Amino acid sequence: MEWKNIKKFFIDPQKTKVNQKTYIDFLKTSLQPECCRLYPDNDFVFLQDSAPSHRAKATQNFLQDNMPDFISSQEWKPHSPDLNPLDYSVLDILQELVDEGRCEPFANLKDLQNVITDKWHDIDDQTVRKAILQWKRRLAAVAKQMGDLFSTFSADQLTDTN
Repeated sequence: MEWKNIKKFFIDPQKTKVNQKTYIDFLKTSLQPECCRLYPDNDFVFLQDSAPSHRAKATQNFLQDNMPDFISSQEWKPHSPDLNPLDYSVLDILQELVDEGRCEPFANLKDLQNVITDKWHDIDDQTVRKAILQWKRRLAAVAKQMGDLFSTFSADQLTDTN
């Protein structure tokens, strides 16, 4: 697999409530073009969490029509952070970087957003790649356990040792 610049961070500067309309607009204007840039041959799988705007019927229909390989909300176990590379790895690392050495709360939302954006760039591509490469193994572990969540798994069953 050829890796390209895979890390891009999106923050909604307008502080809008994310409903199905704003989410679909974001998909059309930001995420879908970025997917096309990274994967011009459409060789990727799109998945998301179970936020209401993500599982809305209009969103599901848009993704079904516009993503080459999409895992629908009906096919994806709800509340499954163990199966999303961002949730089980990358966001934990980002949170540690943001909190590192911090004693005081952020003065405002803009300061927090700036630190998150800066620290996002401190995470190297190899870390993100490793999390993504663990994904199939984690899916296989869940399938083997007939859909059980990972609370019953040991760490070595869930991580890629390569």
